[in-house]
Amino acid sequence: MTIALLIAMLLEGSLANGDETDNPEFVSWAGFQLGAWVKIHEKGRRASLADGNATLSTPELSPFDEAEITWKLVEVAGDKAVLEGFGWTIADGRKKDVSGQKREVPAKVRKAAEARPARGKEDLRIGQNTVPCQWEDRVLGSCRQPVNGNMWEGKTVVRSWRSDRVPGGLVKELTEAKGPKGVGKETRMVDVLEWSGEPRAPSLPEKSRQ
Repeated sequence: MTIALLIAMLLEGSLANGDETDNPEFVSWAGFQLGAWVKIHEKGRRASLADGNATLSTPELSPFDEAEITWKLVEVAGDKAVLEGFGWTIADGRKKDVSGQKREVPAKVRKAAEARPARGKEDLRIGQNTVPCQWEDRVLGSCRQPVNGNMWEGKTVVRSWRSDRVPGGLVKELTEAKGPKGVGKETRMVDVLEWSGEPRAPSLPEKSRQ
């Protein structure tokens, strides 16, 4: 089992039985004119738990994967925004170019079935810009998963920094998986490197395409 799969299981569990709510990422993209873009750098650990005693602080579990992608807004409709991506990814030591990859951002997502997250304010530095952000901590849930005959327990915590100045809203995100002894290590870090975009006029039609 990979940590990415574990995180996906925890996220799915945290969304179970939740009602639909507005997707903050869609709301942000929909507030910008077509052509707005954001360049994102991502680095994460795809650790395979070799046995039930492994923790995410074990350095030899796996190398880090990495990606740098620019997402450009090409369509906004009532139920989704469509982004087009360009850049590169590195997985298992192999680099791959990304060109013209499409990603749909739904207008609605399932509301997480979780306690009220911790929130605060913090200014982040991006290049020459200081960006006022709202941060939020979310606990995706706990998971018990058999690994090689042993029961591995853990949970995943995500801290996100968001700003309405940046297309998509996300400025930075740190995902940390907690091991069975409470030892954790970040498994995914996302940082915005640069961005550009003009606010959308409220009177524009609800559907347009570039």
